[in-house]
Amino acid sequence: MNKFKRKLVFNELLEEPTKKFRNQLITCLEDLSNEIFYEIFDYLNGCEIVKTFSNLNSRFKQLLYSSSFLIKTHFYLFNYDKMINTSNELEIFSTEIYLNLKILFIHCSDNIIFLDAYRWEKLILHYYPQLEIFYFIYYDRMNNDNQYSTYSYGLNQFSSSFWIQHRWIFNVQIDNTDIKYMFEKKVSDSESLIGSLHRRVNELEHFESLARSQQNYELALSTTREKHEQEIISLNEKLQNIQMNLQEKNVETDELRIQLEITYKNNEKATLERIETINHLNEQLHDCERKYSDLLTTSSLESSNQIETKRQLTTMTEDKEKLEHKCQELQSEIRTLREHLGENEQEIDNDIFSMKSIPISDYDRNGKLPLDGSLINENIRLKERIDEFLSNEKRFIEINEELQRKLQDYEFPSKRSYSSSSSSSNETVITTSIHMEKIKELTNQVETLEKDYSDLQEKYEYEKHELQTMLEQLREDVIELDKSKQFYIDLCEEKSPMDDRLQTKFDFELKSKLDDLRRILEEDYNEKLLFHKNNQEKLERDNQNLKNKYSQDLEQQSKEFYQEMEAVKIKHEKQIIELNNEIDILRTNDDANNRLVYTEKEFEQLKHDYYDLNIKQKELLKNYSILENQNHNLLNSIDQIDKENNQLKENFSHEEEKLLNEIKELNELNQHQQEELLSIQKQTGFNQNNLQDIQSFQLRINNYENSISQYEEFRLKLENNLQKITQQRDKNKTDLKLAQDMLKTKEDEFNQLKSNLDECEKNLQDNKQQFIQYNTTINDLQKQIELQTQELNQTRLTVNQNIEHEYREKLMAFDVEKSQFEQRLQQANQALNLADCHLEQEISKIKLSLEQEYSRRYENDLKRHQYELNQLRQKLTKEIENKRKLITPVNAINNSQQDIEEIKKVYRTEIDRLYRENVELSQHQAKLIDSHQKQMEIMKKELDDGYNNVIKEFQREQTRLETRCDQLKQQLLDSQKTIEQLKSNLNRLKRNHFNELPNVKQTNTNQYDNKDQQNIMKKRIINHVKSLEQSNEALNQERTLHAKQVNEFQQTISSLQEKIIDKSKQHTRSTNEIKLELPQERLTTQRRAISRPTSLAESAQVFLSILLNQK
Repeated sequence: MNKFKRKLVFNELLEEPTKKFRNQLITCLEDLSNEIFYEIFDYLNGCEIVKTFSNLNSRFKQLLYSSSFLIKTHFYLFNYDKMINTSNELEIFSTEIYLNLKILFIHCSDNIIFLDAYRWEKLILHYYPQLEIFYFIYYDRMNNDNQYSTYSYGLNQFSSSFWIQHRWIFNVQIDNTDIKYMFEKKVSDSESLIGSLHRRVNELEHFESLARSQQNYELALSTTREKHEQEIISLNEKLQNIQMNLQEKNVETDELRIQLEITYKNNEKATLERIETINHLNEQLHDCERKYSDLLTTSSLESSNQIETKRQLTTMTEDKEKLEHKCQELQSEIRTLREHLGENEQEIDNDIFSMKSIPISDYDRNGKLPLDGSLINENIRLKERIDEFLSNEKRFIEINEELQRKLQDYEFPSKRSYSSSSSSSNETVITTSIHMEKIKELTNQVETLEKDYSDLQEKYEYEKHELQTMLEQLREDVIELDKSKQFYIDLCEEKSPMDDRLQTKFDFELKSKLDDLRRILEEDYNEKLLFHKNNQEKLERDNQNLKNKYSQDLEQQSKEFYQEMEAVKIKHEKQIIELNNEIDILRTNDDANNRLVYTEKEFEQLKHDYYDLNIKQKELLKNYSILENQNHNLLNSIDQIDKENNQLKENFSHEEEKLLNEIKELNELNQHQQEELLSIQKQTGFNQNNLQDIQSFQLRINNYENSISQYEEFRLKLENNLQKITQQRDKNKTDLKLAQDMLKTKEDEFNQLKSNLDECEKNLQDNKQQFIQYNTTINDLQKQIELQTQELNQTRLTVNQNIEHEYREKLMAFDVEKSQFEQRLQQANQALNLADCHLEQEISKIKLSLEQEYSRRYENDLKRHQYELNQLRQKLTKEIENKRKLITPVNAINNSQQDIEEIKKVYRTEIDRLYRENVELSQHQAKLIDSHQKQMEIMKKELDDGYNNVIKEFQREQTRLETRCDQLKQQLLDSQKTIEQLKSNLNRLKRNHFNELPNVKQTNTNQYDNKDQQNIMKKRIINHVKSLEQSNEALNQERTLHAKQVNEFQQTISSLQEKIIDKSKQHTRSTNEIKLELPQERLTTQRRAISRPTSLAESAQVFLSILLNQK
């Protein structure tokens, strides 16, 4: 599209107002002009235009097939494995759609049939006679056997008269494995200028049509503006409504947040109160359990103690009733809370999760209140606490039921005993014979006590059995979870000679293996250093020799080249004189004649174009003069219209005055006549003739008023027409100014074209002379290029052979190093595997020994405890038998009962103490085992990490060396590719010089092209040398890195050895400390065990002494 046309439209739209076109709309798309459709079609492809618009209307068909319309077309023929497209499809397309094509682009490949010149001639002549520009590109590649696909028909078909007339040149380009066949149009500067002039003339032709279509554009723009304004107003209203809704929602969310805060605080208070009540109830439950245990222990009290038990029972019942009352209250509160939560849970969740719809700004203001997660978590906690309270409540109810049952069982024998005691007391007052009955009763009581003691003993044995089973289960679980705990229990005991031997053997083997590895690595490192030093010296010497050779060769070649160029210049000057004489001879050649004919035709075409331009210029001048005459005529007509308008205004003003005077006179006459009529009617009667006259007169007046209104309408129409005429005049003035500016620019361009044509004629003559000169220089340059290429090929072959030999030797050396490194890595891996196997075997042996010793010691401890318990039982039985023999008086019996109860209490307390000590010992042992296990696991992890790091470092070095070898191989391949490219370039230069004379002309237009080529070759050689130097530098850097890595590897090995030694020392220290702690703990346990029987013996001795004193 034309930028100038768009500016015109934009400027005129800014000046005109938009209010005029608010009530006007475009009804159909077909009302638009053809120029608008042409500009729309510029953005589309030709095939798309034909598909969419050809079948709509006859108008679009005429537009598409008109000669003034240019279609852009791109035909793509794709070639896949399963779909084969040939050139027949293009012929089918051209037969189905007959287009006036002027530009045609074709890209194809893998089908040599497209290179048939005669077929293209037929197709273009028959289907595309107006084709001006034809771009054809065909891609081909080399086969696997390094052979090009030759064209069977021959390439000389494209040099016929048809192709020369159209000035379409056939070119072939070869890049390594790619071949490109191309058609190009040879266009000079004059032709490009002529084409630009044609385009501008077409733009001028479009200019008038665009001026017509401006009004349609303005209408469309005005309607779109009105629509946009209405949409903006509606959107603003919607935004205001949305903002109001958002404000309301924000207020609602603030209120909800306040309510949630209040509920949150209330819930916190309620939870705290309920937690306190739950804790209080738990305390009361514990107190009840204690009291119940005390009641069970005090089941054999005397009658004096029964009153206290009754009081305690009454207090317990009162407390129980209070607790039941509180439980009922709490249950009611819990139910109400659950109902309240069940009703409000969904509302709270909805309020919380509906906060996502709040806008970002409001969320940032109110986002500081932590309401979302905290309320949900607290509700969950409340539910959990309530469930716990319910479980405790159930438990409490069960305990109360058990208490009631046991109290009932306890009250029945107490009543019996109380009744018996009361009867006995009454009988003692009366007679002494009843004392014997009392003694019998006491004996019965003693028997009941013995039974109770036996029951308690059975309960004790049952509980002891249960505890033992529990301990065995716990020990089995500990053994199943982690068997390694037994390893550390054995370390806590005394040092054994087996441990020392194993540790010494293990340390000695580790040290020996590490020393061997260190020696092997040091030897390898020294060998590598010597090898690398020798390689560095060799490479440095070779590089220096190569640099000296390359510098000497380049200097000699540059001197020889400059001398040859001077000689070539002298020869060139001599040959120019000779070639001037041989011009007539060259015209006899067919190629020269064809080219001269081609140039003459081009010159004739330029002349024709020049004449056409002159004709068009004359036509433009005529059009310009016509436009000026029309403009003068329009100005004259406008002046005449202005004069007529002024005259009409004056006549209209005079007629208005006359009409007003006449209307006044008529009004006065009407009034006078009406008065006369009234007077006549009063006096005489009504005359019909006068009435008819009056009516006719009134009709005339009405007709006259209508004519006046029509005249006013006609006046308004004239004024509107005058306004439109003035607007058109202004537009015509602007159009005339633009046309004048365009004509001035076109005159300047035409003058430039004239000067360019003169220059082209001069350049043609100069080109003819230069063509004669270049033909002589071509033969000499070909000979020189052949000699230079032979020398370069010889030097390059020698250099490439030497480089290949060096790189092969380097690759062999790297392969040898790689194999050595692999062998060493295998040896190191084998050593590490052996060490790991040895460690695993030793650890398994130690674990088995520890398990056996732990089981043996555990059995010994059980036997010892059982032996001590049996001894205590025997002592107690003996003491009880002695007491039975000594019990004769009644007073002694009461004391003996109290002593027996005290002994039982002491026995029970000692049993509890023993159980607690056993539990504490087991816990302490478990803690020690866990701590030592963690330490050993840390040791194992550190050792494993160290060995893994060593292995990883070996693997990294191996991968790095492999990557470096691959890089060197790639560099060799790249150098070989560059050599092959240079060879192919040389072959291409030979072919181009011997086969394509026009390309040789273009390459030899300047005198110093050969210098540039040689400079490029020198630069390539220098770059190749630089690449070799860079490769040597990279090798040196890699060697230094390898040395650094070897040093780091040795440092890591030494650090690992130090860590192993430190950890072994720490391990021995920890074992010694544990071994020292175990005997101390055993002594403390033994002392506690020794103190147990002494307390029982002392209590027995006290009991015996009391009985003797009573006797």
